[in-house]
Amino acid sequence: EPVTWITFDGGKHWQEKPSADTLHIYDLQFCNDSTGYCRGNAGSGQSVLCKTNDFGQHWSVKMQNSYSINSLQCITENLIYCVVLDSTWSYNIMKSVDGGAHWQQQENPDRGTIQGLDVKFVTPQFGLIVADGILMYRTQDGGEHWKICLLSYPFVDVVFTTKTRGFICGYRSGLHFFRGDFFITTDGGETWNSILNGSEFNKCIF
Repeated sequence: EPVTWITFDGGKHWQEKPSADTLHIYDLQFCNDSTGYCRGNAGSGQSVLCKTNDFGQHWSVKMQNSYSINSLQCITENLIYCVVLDSTWSYNIMKSVDGGAHWQQQENPDRGTIQGLDVKFVTPQFGLIVADGILMYRTQDGGEHWKICLLSYPFVDVVFTTKTRGFICGYRSGLHFFRGDFFITTDGGETWNSILNGSEFNKCIF
């Protein structure tokens, strides 16, 4: 049975809590002290997106899909974005403004053909879609329009702390070399500068 672990003192002590009714939880996010969302696979084999209003005591299913729910981003307790794979193997950006009760399909910047989509919003208006390691799409109007940014470096993760300041990381490998790099932008992703290199980098967290 899946479980989550909760801390109230910065990680010194942990309490075991029952998880949503899923076999595997891939992502868990809280937008305040009580409301949170997770995505995973249910016992039926379907992908599910679940919500809690009491800090994980109880969970309710807000979306289920026979295919993959590939990404989740909760911005407020009511505003949520996710990326869903459909029967045609296309990725669709879904948005809810009422805590998952209803969903609207958003414009896809590449008509659903991008692989490995991840959606991340810094504010309700400013967001990113990352895909395929070198493709990034930016919106400044809540997903109504997207601008493509083609990067020359294969990144694996991105995080923005403000609308202009962000970081990406990744690595390159070849027959006789292996190198990881960490980049920063201060102009919203228009230009990037390497600030650290070394071994493999897989995750940016701030």
